[in-house]
Amino acid sequence: MFHGAALPSRQSIKSTAIAAGAFIALTAASVTGAQAAPITFAYQGIVDTTTGGAAFDAFLGETIRLEYTFDADFDLDALPGDFDRGFYPDVITAISATVGGYSATGSGGNIFVSAENFMGVEDEYSVDAGAGGDISGPDIGGLPLVYVELYLNNLPPIGTDPAFDDDSLPLSQPDSFLFDFSYLEFYFANDAETVIGTIRSGPVFPTAITPPPETTVPEPGTLAVLGLGLAGLGFARRQRRKA
Repeated sequence: MFHGAALPSRQSIKSTAIAAGAFIALTAASVTGAQAAPITFAYQGIVDTTTGGAAFDAFLGETIRLEYTFDADFDLDALPGDFDRGFYPDVITAISATVGGYSATGSGGNIFVSAENFMGVEDEYSVDAGAGGDISGPDIGGLPLVYVELYLNNLPPIGTDPAFDDDSLPLSQPDSFLFDFSYLEFYFANDAETVIGTIRSGPVFPTAITPPPETTVPEPGTLAVLGLGLAGLGFARRQRRKA
């Protein structure tokens, strides 16, 4: 059946095998060592409550928005012995807050997750960033910004559908519509650190979700295999030239 067909030489078989090995190494390098990238969540609502006077009342009816980025690989729970409450300090790598023409930015900030009836709250998800390095923005009415907070919670009684199964750091954006109560709030204080001015929204909703994409970061073992594969490709090419 194979009469008259040219059979491959031992050398060409060897070269083909080396080339195939190099291709496999290249493929392995592209999928091995994948790491999750930072995730960005954002929420917004409409300002319906203020305190502190006319300078703050001017924001009534304006859109208030909070956007924050955190490292998906950062999973250090500061409450490791409590499986229903998780506190993730300084997990936020970038944060920005806007309302009307006002904006504040920073880095740092905390995320808190509760999956139990803790202090009258069945489920809770909160994000906060304070002044002093975490977030900063212009004064309003002579008062400096001291705190920005996102707050989502479910109220008792126990037995309503939970938003969280545990206290893990959520890597997909919590749906504010699963919570009974939600708001965004900016706090402004005087020199005695007494909060006087506030800008607060009604119910919030998620406005941006960035899923954790995969990036290719070859591991040392993969790099070694890749080097051997590339060397094989070079050898196969030289053999073809000799032929």
